[in-house]
Amino acid sequence: MSNRAGLLSVDTNVVDSPQEIDALSLQYQEWDLEHAKMKERPPKDARNYIRHARNILPLLENLAEIHPVAKAVVFTFRAVINFQYDRIENDLRVNNVFLTQADMMRVVLEVHLVAQRRKDSSVIDSNERLLDRLRKIAEDIKECGNAIDTYHKETRLVKFVKSQEWKQRMMDFNGVFIEHRTALLQLLSIRMARGVDDLHHKMDALLAHAFNTNQDWEKRVQKRLRQYGSLDSWISDLPKVQKLLDLTEDPSIDPNIFGRLDSKQDSDEIRKHRLNSFVAALRDDLESTVKTHCENNLQTFTKKLDFHTQQLQEAISRAATYVVDQLSGPHGRLHHEDLKKLWKEMDWIFCVDIKLFSMALHEYYLDRFSVKLPHAGEAPNTQKRDEDQWTLEFLGFYGEEICQAVDRDLSGYIRISEVNAFTDEIPEGWTFPQWCVYQGLGWHYEQQIYQKRLQYLLDTFYNTLPHVTPWNRANVQETGDYFGLLHNLSRGPSIRSYDSLPPRFMEQIRQKIIKQSERYRAGFKALGYHIDSDDTVRMLFEHKPVESYILLLCVLIMEHCVNVASVSKHYTVDIREWYRIFDNTETVRTLVGQRINNLESTFKDKGLNLESSMENFKDGLYRVCYHENFNGFDEAPAKIKWGDAEVEYRYSDFDILDNVRFPLVHEVAPDGDTSEILVYPTWESYNPDADPDEVPPAAWTDDEGDAEYYASLDIEPRDASFFPRHFRRCNNCFKFPIIDMACYHCIDCKDYDLCGECFVLPFDSLNTNESVCEGRHLADHALMKMVLSFPDPYHRWVKGSAKYEREQEVQYGFFSQPESGSSDEEGDQPPAPVVCTQCQNLIVSAPFYKCLHQLCTGVYLCHECEEHHDFPGDPHTEDEYFNVDDSGLTGNTLLGSSFVYQDDHQGDEGENDSEAVEGGQAEEDEGALDEASEGEQGEEGEEEEEEHEANLPGPESVAGSEAPAEEGPTISSHRSWHTLLVFQNQVAEEEPEQDSSSQGAHDQIDLKPGGNLGPDADDKVSRLESRIESLESHMNELKEMLAELLAR
Repeated sequence: MSNRAGLLSVDTNVVDSPQEIDALSLQYQEWDLEHAKMKERPPKDARNYIRHARNILPLLENLAEIHPVAKAVVFTFRAVINFQYDRIENDLRVNNVFLTQADMMRVVLEVHLVAQRRKDSSVIDSNERLLDRLRKIAEDIKECGNAIDTYHKETRLVKFVKSQEWKQRMMDFNGVFIEHRTALLQLLSIRMARGVDDLHHKMDALLAHAFNTNQDWEKRVQKRLRQYGSLDSWISDLPKVQKLLDLTEDPSIDPNIFGRLDSKQDSDEIRKHRLNSFVAALRDDLESTVKTHCENNLQTFTKKLDFHTQQLQEAISRAATYVVDQLSGPHGRLHHEDLKKLWKEMDWIFCVDIKLFSMALHEYYLDRFSVKLPHAGEAPNTQKRDEDQWTLEFLGFYGEEICQAVDRDLSGYIRISEVNAFTDEIPEGWTFPQWCVYQGLGWHYEQQIYQKRLQYLLDTFYNTLPHVTPWNRANVQETGDYFGLLHNLSRGPSIRSYDSLPPRFMEQIRQKIIKQSERYRAGFKALGYHIDSDDTVRMLFEHKPVESYILLLCVLIMEHCVNVASVSKHYTVDIREWYRIFDNTETVRTLVGQRINNLESTFKDKGLNLESSMENFKDGLYRVCYHENFNGFDEAPAKIKWGDAEVEYRYSDFDILDNVRFPLVHEVAPDGDTSEILVYPTWESYNPDADPDEVPPAAWTDDEGDAEYYASLDIEPRDASFFPRHFRRCNNCFKFPIIDMACYHCIDCKDYDLCGECFVLPFDSLNTNESVCEGRHLADHALMKMVLSFPDPYHRWVKGSAKYEREQEVQYGFFSQPESGSSDEEGDQPPAPVVCTQCQNLIVSAPFYKCLHQLCTGVYLCHECEEHHDFPGDPHTEDEYFNVDDSGLTGNTLLGSSFVYQDDHQGDEGENDSEAVEGGQAEEDEGALDEASEGEQGEEGEEEEEEHEANLPGPESVAGSEAPAEEGPTISSHRSWHTLLVFQNQVAEEEPEQDSSSQGAHDQIDLKPGGNLGPDADDKVSRLESRIESLESHMNELKEMLAELLAR
């Protein structure tokens, strides 16, 4: 308490004028009259209590300036009130306590009135008993706010079962605040007001009624609980628990946890594990006391309270810049001068149709930019006008998008309050026309940067899986299973062309991204990297529209997650760290779910088609989430397939990140400090004398109950030999999960997998009817070899990229065929040779492999070389993993534009020295990236002689269409855990004879008679390169034509 009071500086010599005291007394009397009515007859609408308590906040502002302790009381009360006011759900069972709080704050306000009447602030300074009482009041308000915050975060089932405990706790708080009120009256020597005991009795009666079984879902749950009996009789029965949760219809519970559990579908095994983890947490909530729940939530709530206090201070400073003339007409309420003039000229009242607003806005600036200002003193305005003249074209073309950004409730009408909210967010140094262009097109450029950043971070996270220590693998892998929603958000909005935006304005947007990312990243850190509820998100982002920050929020969450995964390379991380990340992802799900529900209601009210409206809203930001993540309890989620165009966008254009400086991975050295990232100590720091070969507990805590609870959530077995693990079922031998070195997945079937043992079997011996799709698995289907296991949404991206890469090979690569009737002079050449990157021999038989990793552009492997890359069974270091001499991902990997291997050696500040790697490619450090984006040279980085080939982020991002570097692809970047595309059969027109005795995956198929290309091989390669250059030239021309059409 004393720390917060010390942070809140005040001017203790402030004394209001007699006129101000009279005005305050008048406002106080009006509020007190309404307060007396509420005390006489407490309302049953929960919102009334919070509104009434909020109305006293302006009266308390002056009180906050007379003493730090008084300011702490006021700010704590205001923060708790604002937390509750912003909630979507308002419950009478906890909101009624704000009446007794307001009744107590009414007497606290008397402190200020007494001091002002006596014109002596020492009435507080000299009264230690009063100061002690105010400190205790602030602590109790905070404790009450924490209890309310805890109550709202619990599931409906827990609230119902614990209803009597919660009722007693709220009664206790009512008693505490009434007792504070009585003590304050005695300390101030004010005559005791009547009716204190009467209010206590009324609130107790109200609470007793509120906690009765009133709602339909409560009656259904109560009836079912009577059948099930005591808690012990059903808490361990999964079907009964699931039935109770179904009856609550709780919107806070992810519906994907439920549904039909079919043992044949691999994703349901993951759902079973998630459901078991959820039930274990639910059981702990039901068996623990309400007091324990509140104690566990206190640390998180305190961080939110401190963060909100800082926001209040900043808001008070900003509020002083706005002086609104209420008597000048409706236009006087507008904050922005240009809109004041427009509103006045158009004689608008309080709202205007969005189409009229769009046309009037364009005409206003068209007229303004065409008028010459004659006075020399207005030269700066003339210069500013000329700078913004380019915005006219965008104001006309993107008028609809601009108006949608202002019309936040999608009502079709723009209100003054919406305009003020829109203009208040204009970044410093920006003009209103620039802000409008940003909303029309620049916003999409910003979202694409966050989209690519999020895709990159997801790729980076899955890349860490082979590098983490054995005891972290299961938790890292399971955490990745919860990123489906984040991955689906990264697929939208749709990509647009930004060539028409001026380069200077694009730089403005990039600077805005950097500043706002730094600001919200600092806020996320202040909250302990823990977003426990959607209310916390709204507080962090200051109640901005969800679309304006949802991708940024996902980026912040993934940055922290990648950092935790980086720590897992060297240390054993407490399972509670991963569950904090899980809380973050669940909050995103809740936030997006609420927004989609609101949009559905709006579209239905307007009679619009839901699917098409969701596709068009914000360029389809929620299009994938709408189908895959929020499909209801009983409907099967639709899977949005990856089209060729989307795949190409997914692994291209990552250079958009080159000019935006994002932070590095917080790489922790083996003996480094993890407190900047982790809340809980690592196992190695908690128990430094522990046997390194002994399996550590899931969570290390002195509380036996907590230790037992987290042990029940742990994944079994936590054994190094149980990795890799694929939550997929072999469709031939039905092994689940597949714990071989790799899983072979068909990219043509809907869901067909083979384990390593079945992959080598002859095709005729395979069970091909288990392809879980129309038709059956065929011999000419392509497979991809996966060592790492990915969750379903990410797995579909990898599968889509494999399909795309195969199509590229068929159309432009080795399997491409000359058009019939064409001649060599026309540029059509025979297929190019395929050379194994490892042994440099011509590949003459199937199967052969192409690496899909972004570092392995053009890397092919013959079957013999691929088999030599064995995956060790129990590796603890990267060298043991790969059995190669190249360094791996152990340095400070830049979470930005490129994904590169870096050397283990680090400087004092964690930066890697720029050092050439095998194959002639230099590692990219911070200085090298500056050279690529800004033309600057790093402090220690050695300038490269050749430009580094652009690497596409992502573990399975396939190579682009450009030709490889002149020296050709090398094996230095390849790792045994990279996903490979398996070519099993010849796609060329002339198919050589096959040995009928062998039809399996490892059939030897001659790709070229004789196994060589003859003496004119070099000439053929040269002609093929010429053809590629011609195709690239035509492609560039088409892109230019398309950009010109879009600009028109």
